[in-house]
Amino acid sequence: MVRNDYPFVPKTSLMMRRGDYWPLLCKDGSYGFCVFLSVWGHLHSGFVVGVLGMVSAEPKIPESGPVIPILEAAHTHVKTFAATGASIVGNIKARLSIAEIESYLVSLEKVSVVWGYIVPLDKVNEVRSVI
Repeated sequence: MVRNDYPFVPKTSLMMRRGDYWPLLCKDGSYGFCVFLSVWGHLHSGFVVGVLGMVSAEPKIPESGPVIPILEAAHTHVKTFAATGASIVGNIKARLSIAEIESYLVSLEKVSVVWGYIVPLDKVNEVRSVI
């Protein structure tokens, strides 16, 4: 089942669709963003998360604009939302590179990288130093 009403906190990865994104409040008061890329195998509670290469003073990303790069991707669990207090606020599939997503998914099939519940928050805090 795919949800289209935002915001929502997923209880299963089956309720998410590629491009669903969520803001995470950084230490400096800005927002970093994560994005749902794919379910993780046959796990209903696991998924592939990408960290977007952008920060903003606002917790929303405009639906139109240039492609937003993905800086890192890994497997994680839906409990990440509860651990970080996050909820999915929209979908930006149109602003993502399908080729970049597929490259990350192929890479993660070869070498599985798994992040704990808080790691996405740590990663968005690192984005400031990258961009």
